[in-house]
Amino acid sequence: MSFSIEEIAKFPYPGMSLPNSFQFSPDNLFLGYLKSSNSDSKMSLYVIDLQNFQEIKILDDLSSSKIESFDEQMRRQRLRQLSTGITRFSWMKGGQILLPHGEQIYILDDFDSQPRLLIEDPEIKAVSPQSSPDGTKIAFVNNGDIWQVNLDGSDLKQITFGDSYKTRGVADYIAQEEMGRANGFWWSLDSKFVAFSEVDNSQIPAFKISHLADNNHQDEIHYYPFVGSENPIVRIGIVNTDSLECSWIDTSGYEYIPRLNWVKSNQILVQLQNREQTKLDVNLYNNSGKLLGTIIKEQSDFWINIHEAFQNLPDGKYVWTSEKTGFRHLYDLDITSGELNQITSGDWQIDSFEGFNKDTNELFFTATKDSELEKHLYMINKEGSIDSISSNRSGIHNVKINCDQNIYIDVNHALSQQPRVELRNLKTDELLKDISPDKDVRIEQFGLTPPKLLKIPHEKSAYLNSA
Repeated sequence: MSFSIEEIAKFPYPGMSLPNSFQFSPDNLFLGYLKSSNSDSKMSLYVIDLQNFQEIKILDDLSSSKIESFDEQMRRQRLRQLSTGITRFSWMKGGQILLPHGEQIYILDDFDSQPRLLIEDPEIKAVSPQSSPDGTKIAFVNNGDIWQVNLDGSDLKQITFGDSYKTRGVADYIAQEEMGRANGFWWSLDSKFVAFSEVDNSQIPAFKISHLADNNHQDEIHYYPFVGSENPIVRIGIVNTDSLECSWIDTSGYEYIPRLNWVKSNQILVQLQNREQTKLDVNLYNNSGKLLGTIIKEQSDFWINIHEAFQNLPDGKYVWTSEKTGFRHLYDLDITSGELNQITSGDWQIDSFEGFNKDTNELFFTATKDSELEKHLYMINKEGSIDSISSNRSGIHNVKINCDQNIYIDVNHALSQQPRVELRNLKTDELLKDISPDKDVRIEQFGLTPPKLLKIPHEKSAYLNSA
């Protein structure tokens, strides 16, 4: 059998045109997601009505004549975002949908209306827009600084200021590429402050990439921190969005700022690491930048992995994960005392924390408890008993749960089948809606077969998995 180079390189890959970017609406009545109508790379916006499980296409495309800014191109590249059409969306508190498109911002007020362009000024190049928690404002990066605009398009203003050779609100290269942090600014819970990273690349030599096949022969200029050379200088600022008064957090002595979270009472939890990534300090600051204390200190002979499992619990504590026992497990964290209480244990790994049912005190997470070759959804109750929800279906399960509606979306990858995307009952695992893509004929055309799993013996009575 022969096939062209174009067929080999075609995106998406065989069987991988999957719905993605699942988000439940604030009122828990809809599940929104992106999906291709024709199994190609062009995404459209869909919702499932959670009352009757009907799938509805909301929006096909957004027209735009503007060329993406360099920052937006780099953001998409570092997220490995190859799709076109509608590539991002987010629900706002009032039920509106924020639709970034190129360097423009659209707002969909309801399913029956047309998206409206929020900012008409052609000089504004909006990158990484985020709505405030109260749903009244949107902040974004324009020309290296953070700007703010009301939901109706009024009161457009710049809220950060500084040296032109620095950027404010854009994550640095290392944060994006090596630590999985695409954000460069964060709204406070009361929508009155924005914390942001200021990045200074001036000590890093410019690295030029020439596009010889481009008719315009344009060059890309990157400030790339090569191994062993200087890193960008990053610091955290906090700006009051009304007065524009700005405070700074002193992070001297640390090389990396992998994560930042606002917590209660307008306090900020900042994760900080040394260059070797063998130490992690989790510091608590107030909204004036004052250090209130170091809540967690971890150290490893090798390195410390950064995680996304940080979420508040109704009792005022927070979910945290740590690998200090040799395996990543769940803990509850008291940020006042710094006390950590272990929730899960065993010779297996937590992969992700997925949610908490406040009525039953049940926590949901994905883990390798049944097999290091698979990932399943589990629930642990207040007595510490763990139940598997998805283990009757083999493979890797990437999920998004809604405890209020007792449902979850499951993206299931298995060796023996094309990936499945299903809406299921969180208690019974009953199938409620199947939105899996049609069978991709290229799988048979190309003669693709499942890989064979092997175990390679290891000298210390263990083995290595391979395929």
